[in-house]
Amino acid sequence: MATRSPTLDCPSIAGSRPAPVHLPADRTIVALGGDLKSVISLMKADEVHSSDVFGDLADAGAYRRFVAAVEEFEAGAAGTHVTIAHDLHPGYLSTALAQKTRHARTPVQHHHAHIASCLADNGETGPVIGLACDGTGYGTDGAIWGCEVLTCDLETFDRVGHLGYFLLPGGDAAARETWRPALSLVRAAYGDDWPRQTAGLFAGVPAPDLATVELMLRRNVNSVPTSSLGRLFDAVAFLLDLCACNRTEAQAAVALERCAERGHAGRALPFEVVLPPEDEGSRILIDVSPAIRALVDGVLGKRHTPDLAADFHETVSTMLATTVEMVADRTGIYKAALSGGCFLNGRLNDGLTAQLQRRGMTVLRHQRVPVGDAGLSFGQAVIAAARGGAVPSRGCDSSRG
Repeated sequence: MATRSPTLDCPSIAGSRPAPVHLPADRTIVALGGDLKSVISLMKADEVHSSDVFGDLADAGAYRRFVAAVEEFEAGAAGTHVTIAHDLHPGYLSTALAQKTRHARTPVQHHHAHIASCLADNGETGPVIGLACDGTGYGTDGAIWGCEVLTCDLETFDRVGHLGYFLLPGGDAAARETWRPALSLVRAAYGDDWPRQTAGLFAGVPAPDLATVELMLRRNVNSVPTSSLGRLFDAVAFLLDLCACNRTEAQAAVALERCAERGHAGRALPFEVVLPPEDEGSRILIDVSPAIRALVDGVLGKRHTPDLAADFHETVSTMLATTVEMVADRTGIYKAALSGGCFLNGRLNDGLTAQLQRRGMTVLRHQRVPVGDAGLSFGQAVIAAARGGAVPSRGCDSSRG
């Protein structure tokens, strides 16, 4: 039976879960999570209590319940020094609420929180090579991150590698309409010759919409850079004619995984991992343009769609495992942690785990804390505790993003 939070009368996700760091008796942390799958966590001593999921804070009812719950958590922390932990995203409603608080607060980068939640779920403190893969997370450079390789512990992180940036035209619209990231990746792979090379793969998109977005990409207008693995899955689902629009959460990614289950074992498509000289200190970049070209060739060549879907999954597992191996060779860290909503994909999760283990890595996966955004507040809480629980309100994320 689920335990109940002492300050919020709703079922707890994580229950009363010991954390691998200890907070002094006179301090309490209230972590606000993110705006999607919003969950609040309260940390006292070495225990973290997490609330039920409030849902999307853009919904007025969900936001009212969220605010009332934050007030209850704060009331339950009376008599202690309270720190509010929250996401870095300046547009999040949870961030705006944190900024109004009278308490000390500490902002936490989204993907660091994901990896910290996995570490804490396994009773670990790091260091670890973290693979944080999801749809959206605000980066320290203002870009939308989503396929990140971090070296980190519970206090700080270093972004050592990521999926190469591609443009996301139309912001939120690109998370719904899968042809938008597909067009962006195709243009990156083929340049201005993309219409001839793709031979009508975008014929189902209304011509005015296609022309407008193509112009946005060419002029870099209303298009943000992203390293999102979630949007890459969306794009491939479109190219394989599996999903043109995400009408429900992760609809395209689920369709792609299900399709892959009907295919063969999967063979990695070509990709490139760009490893800069170690003394330059720059990040490893994963270039998927060769894989996009191979997928387009496969579609136009009438290859079995499930086989292409299986090949794509194997490609993602291989490119991530290859990158982690490079980082391990440089750092001497041979423990990896997997977190973020993309790892709800069992084929990806299991395939990547197997590849990492074959390369001599110990792999940490989520046990009780949710792998997606519902686990963010748990990670935020243990990060804030590791930092001492009292970062000044004007502080920023103490990391090198």
